[in-house]
Amino acid sequence: MGQRQRFQPQFQNWSRQYRCIPQHIHYPTDTKAVGEIIQTAVQRGSRIRAFGAGHSPSDIAMSNEELIVTSQLNRVLRIDPSTKTVVVEAGITLNELNQALASYGLALPNLGSISAQTLAGAMATATHGTGLNYGVLPTLIRAMTLVTGMGESVHLSEQENNRWFKAAQCSLGSLGVVTELELQVCDA
Repeated sequence: MGQRQRFQPQFQNWSRQYRCIPQHIHYPTDTKAVGEIIQTAVQRGSRIRAFGAGHSPSDIAMSNEELIVTSQLNRVLRIDPSTKTVVVEAGITLNELNQALASYGLALPNLGSISAQTLAGAMATATHGTGLNYGVLPTLIRAMTLVTGMGESVHLSEQENNRWFKAAQCSLGSLGVVTELELQVCDA
């Protein structure tokens, strides 16, 4: 009987131009788990990246060392129709978010042309729609939870950690892993 070979999943971007085969793959379900994963990766001395829907045209989310896959960070945590705000986990896709908002008569005021990407990915890359009166998607962010490169969870907003907040709105993941976002939305 031959030796059993261990299957290692391959991750690739949408164009299939960039690929990686990480040594450690993590599927966290909350902010605390992301922090623990990052702390463990730091102790191992390995590099870690966050991977959403793989819609980046570059290799920015690729790592042959460690990968946090955000597919299970996809819940709607709160929708408030009176203030037109929503709090969601960062791994939710724009399509999933749009469906949840629609059930409350709400919507994102501006969208790019692709709804398969994760919210965190769309924010980190300043995805945009069109029109002079609409900002890029990160302008919708009112607050966020970021897990730093040392595994510390930090709440960011205009009022709290303002300098980090401005930088994290469109950081390409360079400041850490965004796990939750509060957005200003509008009537559908």
